[in-house]
Amino acid sequence: MNRLLIKSQSVALCAALFFCATPAAQVYDPVTLQPLGAYQDTRQPQQLAYARSTTQIDTAHWYAGGDKFSCSLSQDIKRLGTATFTEHAGGGTDFILHTQRNPLAAGQVMLVAQAPVWAPQLTPRSLGPVNVSRGKQAVQLDSHLANAMLASLQRGMAPEFQGVAWFDTQQTVDVSMSPKHFLSAYDQFLSCSEQLLSKNFEQISRSRVHFDTDKHNVNAQARALLDDIVEYSKVDKTVKRFYIDGHTDDVHDRFYNIELSKRRARAVAAYLQRSGISKKRITTRYHGERYPVVPNTSDANRHKNRRVTVRLER
Repeated sequence: MNRLLIKSQSVALCAALFFCATPAAQVYDPVTLQPLGAYQDTRQPQQLAYARSTTQIDTAHWYAGGDKFSCSLSQDIKRLGTATFTEHAGGGTDFILHTQRNPLAAGQVMLVAQAPVWAPQLTPRSLGPVNVSRGKQAVQLDSHLANAMLASLQRGMAPEFQGVAWFDTQQTVDVSMSPKHFLSAYDQFLSCSEQLLSKNFEQISRSRVHFDTDKHNVNAQARALLDDIVEYSKVDKTVKRFYIDGHTDDVHDRFYNIELSKRRARAVAAYLQRSGISKKRITTRYHGERYPVVPNTSDANRHKNRRVTVRLER
């Protein structure tokens, strides 16, 4: 059950609703899931009144969608906002809790994988502390904790943020996601992820193709990189231009190196054209040894300088 819980002090109400105490449970490493010790909710039990915003079990749903650039998996949390996992082209999964009215105080809260109401026999697991801000994106998590949350949801657990209210630090706030209907949507999310591009724009927009001494042929490693650039560019219609710059090390004289850098740049441009990139979108330039990325003081450094850079422009 998705829930936003704000609890405060009344012995009678606490006893009637069973919200006053959280039992000790194992703390697990979020990746290895090995037990690290006992988890105990250290917030002071509040016992007077509470406010609840609930998404009923039969209306709790996960929604999967996406394209070749990113895939998302999200759930609406009633009267709060939306919890969204996103996997991006080129790797990496993150989590964002979008809120319309964020009840959580800024600072650190505890992320716990709780047992859902229909499976109280499951043992809660602490996934660790996370930071909360007062903006619309209340919680932003990187791959480490995002994947830990996905793993807990697969096991039927309910990830829950446990903190205090921004308007009253004597009131506790629990924001929880439901695992109900998760697995079917997760299968769609995985299917979408399999179709993601192997690289994202940031990973390929400034690429380097390297060459052996005195060579200008595009080798297998270079072709693999150029294939990724072509694949991405055919999908991302905002890519307008390709700037190709040829370079050399300082082994030969200036005139020889200018000609060699020209052959390298043209070899890369020709490969892109054969792969379907219009010649009109390609600009080639050649610089010889003029712009080394590192001093030509070793074989390793010279290898870095024997290159063609491919820059994509939107």
